[in-house]
Amino acid sequence: MSIQQLRESILNELPTLMQNDTAFREAVIQMTRFQFADKMETENRFDHVMARLDRMMEQDRKKLERLDRIIDEERNIRLENQIKWEENQKNWAENERKWAENERKWAENERKWAENQKQIVALNTAIQNLELRLERKMEEDRKMWAAQQEENRQIRASIQQKWEEQREQDQKKWAAFEQKWAAQQEANDKKWAAQREQDDKKWAAFEQKWAAQQEENDKKWAAQREQDDKKWAAFEQKWAAQQEENDKKWATQREENHKMWAEQKKATEDLNRKYNQWFGAVGRRWGLHSEASFRNALAGILKDFQIEVLNVTEWDEDGVVFGRPDQVELDIIIQNGLLIACEIKSSVSKSDMHVFEKKVRFYEQKQARQATRMIVISPMVDENALPLAKKLGIEVYSYAEDVNL
Repeated sequence: MSIQQLRESILNELPTLMQNDTAFREAVIQMTRFQFADKMETENRFDHVMARLDRMMEQDRKKLERLDRIIDEERNIRLENQIKWEENQKNWAENERKWAENERKWAENERKWAENQKQIVALNTAIQNLELRLERKMEEDRKMWAAQQEENRQIRASIQQKWEEQREQDQKKWAAFEQKWAAQQEANDKKWAAQREQDDKKWAAFEQKWAAQQEENDKKWAAQREQDDKKWAAFEQKWAAQQEENDKKWATQREENHKMWAEQKKATEDLNRKYNQWFGAVGRRWGLHSEASFRNALAGILKDFQIEVLNVTEWDEDGVVFGRPDQVELDIIIQNGLLIACEIKSSVSKSDMHVFEKKVRFYEQKQARQATRMIVISPMVDENALPLAKKLGIEVYSYAEDVNL
């Protein structure tokens, strides 16, 4: 086999062997290592240089981008050649006819490869120049850094000296301030001691005066309590005698009332009916404007039945009934020692029921007596007030003669 044939065979088979045979590819790389740096070394070196000269290599980066484009073009050309080689393998007869053309294309590729090699050499030269420039720049930076460090050291020494001087002045000022403060504290202690002594004397005199006043007040209160006890004992004795006399009177009156009741019952029924009808009409017509007249008239009717109706008035200073201090009036019936609270009105509403119940509770609390019954006498009672009256335990009568005592 001639050299030309061997060369052609190598050129034809080399791409396939480099792609498929790992051992062959490694052997070729080892043989050409002395001419070209390996991929890892190139990448590490290139990355290191690019990392350090990122701001200074804008123009060189453009050259590298151009180199990448050239390499991409070369890679594309190789891929095209690989495709063509596979087509040549399939169509050997056709490749034989076009061998001259392939030779021309291969020569062109070799020319381009040579140009690429020149560009790579030029790029390596540029990289070396950049490294030299970088080393010179780093040397200059080291010198500038050393000068800056020396300047900073001098500045720190000056600041330290000023700080020492200022601290010494501050210590002197603080010592003078502490001495002045101690003197002021001593003067204040003496002043406060004298003031406390005066306060103690004043407080002792006040306590002595207060004790004397308390003793005098205790004597006054003891004398007043003794007088009140004597008055209360006399009042209770008088009240007991009065109650005994009243009980006798009420017993006698009750017997007389029972005797008269049987005699007057039949005679007064017609008269009571007339009175009730007349006063009911008057109450419906006059309303609240004749409230007192209506009450007095019905009270007079009840007196005819030997039933005494008393109108009592109490002052409600706490506003228990009406929500503010006011006068409270209440009609009561006293029969056989029983206390019956009575409300005599021409008309009664639901709110009147509430007010009447409050009046009775106020009177019970004021007099310390329990009402036996609560009675409302009125010819006009609101229907809504009847359930409330039943709930509160209030008896409702429309006619006076209906009241069962």
